[in-house]
Amino acid sequence: MREFVPEQAPWYAHLAPESAPPPLHSWSDGEIGTLQAQLLNTSIQYGPGLIDKTYEEGTPLYVKDMLVLRLITENWRQRPIYFSLTAGAGNYVNLEEYFTQEGILFKLNVQSPPDSANLQPGIMGVPVDIPRADSLLWSVYRYAGLLEADTVILDPTSRNIATNLSYAIFSLGQAYLLAGDEEKALQNLRRANHLAPSAQAASIIGGMEAAAAAILGDTALSEDTTASSDTTGN
Repeated sequence: MREFVPEQAPWYAHLAPESAPPPLHSWSDGEIGTLQAQLLNTSIQYGPGLIDKTYEEGTPLYVKDMLVLRLITENWRQRPIYFSLTAGAGNYVNLEEYFTQEGILFKLNVQSPPDSANLQPGIMGVPVDIPRADSLLWSVYRYAGLLEADTVILDPTSRNIATNLSYAIFSLGQAYLLAGDEEKALQNLRRANHLAPSAQAASIIGGMEAAAAAILGDTALSEDTTASSDTTGN
């Protein structure tokens, strides 16, 4: 692990530790070189921290899976562990039942259980930590000017990034809807649909707006330029 160079990331310099953290795993290059994909010839129990997972006989275990499990085993006591939404379910080693969603990340709750009062189901099959996701999606992520554009027209690579961001915002919108907060649900659905427009999302938004208008008349919910937690969304 190389030393941090403040000149390369001055925005992070005041947060960086004085010395590099310890290696993420203890395997040597030689040990890594001997690893081979395999079908388990017997069931194995995996249980660091709160995790209690059985990998049944016949389960395929690839080298990447072995490394992920090793990283969790050696790091869960000393640092939080997250999986990226963009990594794909094939890299989650079947631990999704221990995930909560925080923006575009899934937190592995291995040290302590999440506060169930903050959780609602999202669109990714993982409970959303509403306060944490709201903070990240409305107060931390910068979106590189995408929110200010009237229409988002992007090259394929950039469009994939915007789409991944929209998944996280759609997920938060659904969580707010299930929590009974339709105003914040609409704010998130509108933002997500701006980043990655879809006919299905537009239909849902239109239905919610029509229902609100029928109840509230001229005071129906309108596009709010403030964050869903009373902060700016830029």
